[in-house]
Amino acid sequence: MPTLRQYFALCAVAVATACSDAPPSAPRLAPSDAPSIRSLRTPDRYVALGTSISMGWASNGVYYGSQLTSWPALLAFGTVTPMTLPLIQSPGCISPLISPLGAGKRLSGESAAGSTTCANNVFGVSLPTRNLGLASAIAIDVLQSTPEAVASSYPWFRRVLPPNTTAIAAAVAQQPTFVSVELGGNEVLKATSGLFALGVTVVPFPFFAGPYSAILDAVGTTHAKAVLVGLIEDARHIPALRRGDEIWSNRGEFAALHVTVSNDCDGSPNYINVSIKSLNLAFAGAAAAGATANAASRRPAGPIAAGAARARSRRSSAPGADTLT
Repeated sequence: MPTLRQYFALCAVAVATACSDAPPSAPRLAPSDAPSIRSLRTPDRYVALGTSISMGWASNGVYYGSQLTSWPALLAFGTVTPMTLPLIQSPGCISPLISPLGAGKRLSGESAAGSTTCANNVFGVSLPTRNLGLASAIAIDVLQSTPEAVASSYPWFRRVLPPNTTAIAAAVAQQPTFVSVELGGNEVLKATSGLFALGVTVVPFPFFAGPYSAILDAVGTTHAKAVLVGLIEDARHIPALRRGDEIWSNRGEFAALHVTVSNDCDGSPNYINVSIKSLNLAFAGAAAAGATANAASRRPAGPIAAGAARARSRRSSAPGADTLT
C-alpha cells in the first residue's frame, strides 16, 4: 500500500512582478495556432480543497479581489468553463490590510490589530462553489467541520460552505472529475513562532494522517483525477523564515523603519519568522516615532526642543520595544 509520503507532490507556482505600470503584452498567436490551443481545454469539473493558499487569502484577510487571483482560479487546469468562486463582498471576511502598512489600517477602516468584519457573498453566488479552500483549516476540519461548528473562530466558513455541510461533502456532491488537495500547512504553521511543541504548536502526525487518508478515500469514490499539493521538505526554506545573520545584514533597512536589530543577531544561525515579528516591530517603531514627533511639535522651539530631539535620537538607537532580537 502506498505511504502518505508517496502521495505528496509539491506544486510550485512562479509569480512575476514588474516595476512598470504598463500591462504586459500577451504573446501573439498565429491563426493556425488558435484551434490547437482551444483543443487543449477540457470539460473537467475541477474542485479545489485546501487552506488559505487555495482560498485566495491575502494581507491577513480575504475578499473578492484576492479570491479572483487564487491559484485554483488562475490555473483552472484547462477546464472549459471558469471556476466558480465563493466571492465575498468588500471589505471582506476578515477585512485585509491595506497599504501603506505603516498606517495600520484594513480595507474596512478597522485597525491592523484585528477585524470582526465578515461581509456577505457577492450577489448571485450559490454555495458550494468549486473552490472550497478554507483559511486556517486543518485536515480534520475539511473532513468534519461545518460552518456552524466553527462560526465563532472561523466565520469565513459560512461564506464557502452551505449550512451543515463539510468541505469534503461539498466536494463529493459536485461529482468532480479533477480535484486538488492542498493540506498540511496549518498543522505546523504555529511552529513558526519558534516553539515546536506537539499538540500545542504542531498537530501530531497521526492526527493529520488519519483525516487526510479519509479525505483521499472520499475523493477516490468520485473516480476523479487528483493533484496533491504538499509541503516543502525543509521548513527552513519557508520564505518567512530568515536567519539572524541575514537580519543583521539588513539592519540599515530596519533602522529606516525605526527598528533596531540586536547585536546578538550578528552571526546567529537562529531563524526568525519575519512575517510576524518584523511587521509588529515596524508598527511599534512607527507609532513610537510618530508619538515622539507629535510631542516635539507641541513644544516651543529652543534649547528644550533641541534637548528633546537628542533624547529621541538616543531612544531610537537603544534596544527596547522596537528592537528585533
